[in-house]
Amino acid sequence: MLHSDFERTKNIGIIRPAMIFTSRYQNPAIDEELHVPVGVTLYPPRFKLHYRLAANLTAIAPSKETFAIYNKEKYRKEYLANIERIGVEPIHNMLGTLEQPGKSLVLLCFEDVRIDGLWCHRRMFAEWWTRMTGHVIEELPDPTEPTVKNKGLPTTKKTSATPLFDAVE
Repeated sequence: MLHSDFERTKNIGIIRPAMIFTSRYQNPAIDEELHVPVGVTLYPPRFKLHYRLAANLTAIAPSKETFAIYNKEKYRKEYLANIERIGVEPIHNMLGTLEQPGKSLVLLCFEDVRIDGLWCHRRMFAEWWTRMTGHVIEELPDPTEPTVKNKGLPTTKKTSATPLFDAVE
């Protein structure tokens, strides 16, 4: 059941949480007093988090097949097709079950999208959600310097074992 402090969406006539953000799992700004941390990855992180995940919504994570696509536009097309198959209302209902009064949902994955050339599904999801509902999902500000932990994360299909990015110090 959704809380009474939600707004009506203009496009689809359903109520929605007052605020949703996206972020990376390692953002130190995530605060359980203010946020409901929700993974949107196939698997939760193996590293220790400074907060407890409320859930991991694998339904809106990219499939293993989609995750293996390195071309951004092909990836976007496949990922959004999967999201479209689920639909706005079922996703809204999933998110609604996680809402807590006075807290914003934060949809989490691994990539640090502050680094030029890096992209991820959480921002694709945010753009899709805005297009479908009219409500913007912003990236939660991250007070740390951008770093690349996943050196081999490509923006296009890898052709060699050489990482496409060097670590940012």
